[in-house]
Amino acid sequence: MTYDKYMAAIRPKVQGSWNLSETLPEDIDFYIMLSSICGILGNRGQANYAAGNTYQDNLARYRLSKGLPAVSIDLGSILSVGFIAENTAQVTNLAFADGGIREDEFHGLLEYHIDHRNPTQTDLRCQVAIGLPTTMVFQNKGIPVPSFLGTPLFTQLRSVSEGGGSDEEGDSSAAIKAALQGAKTAEDAAGIVVEAILKRLSSVMSLPKEDIDSARPIHHYGVDSLVAVEFRNWIAKGFSADVPVLDIMGNDSIAQLSEKIIKLSKLVSFGTDEKKDDKQYEFKVAS
Repeated sequence: MTYDKYMAAIRPKVQGSWNLSETLPEDIDFYIMLSSICGILGNRGQANYAAGNTYQDNLARYRLSKGLPAVSIDLGSILSVGFIAENTAQVTNLAFADGGIREDEFHGLLEYHIDHRNPTQTDLRCQVAIGLPTTMVFQNKGIPVPSFLGTPLFTQLRSVSEGGGSDEEGDSSAAIKAALQGAKTAEDAAGIVVEAILKRLSSVMSLPKEDIDSARPIHHYGVDSLVAVEFRNWIAKGFSADVPVLDIMGNDSIAQLSEKIIKLSKLVSFGTDEKKDDKQYEFKVAS
């Protein structure tokens, strides 16, 4: 790589981000940089791009140390727009094409970090990575699992996979669906969902189930946007409910999230047309 090519990719990220940081007033509500997972993983032939993204990640921490708002969002593949969406035939066998997020999920991620009510301005949340594939994505495509997934940083990607595609999980998903379809009331259905979420959270985050309180939000237990996307897919598969990532990452308790899942689920009707009429259910889910 020539020096000119190296700097051509670095200058927009480094100088552009710094100029904005220095020029914008200190009392702005948010400062969001679009970085890339390339800065975390590296990518052959893209050392310049990786360096620029790593700079943005660290600029977010620098701003935070000065008491200024900042978050660097390390994006993976965006599936519905951009290169992958426009070149589906060429990327069909790429594992990262399956590990990405949709455009609406990206918008939800932006909304979450713009909303000052959400706990984003902390050292653990000023850099967010999303769209990374799990080990199972590589295995299912017959692609060797890359070495980066063996490092401690990506433990969650491995743990999600280890509980994400076994026959045992398939049996569990079938049992949950059967239980929901047999539920007589919204309260019973929400209780089933709460129990399933507690078990899933215990497995994914390696926490004792008895230490998880359904009166607390999911993010209280360390779930970040990456794991939230996996949760969203699991909810869609197990409960036939399309729940936005923003709701999963929000401040609703696990019990309240379960209520939302039941209202959106196509598996429950309680023998009436009350769901079709958008009636409000009265939930009394035990914490």
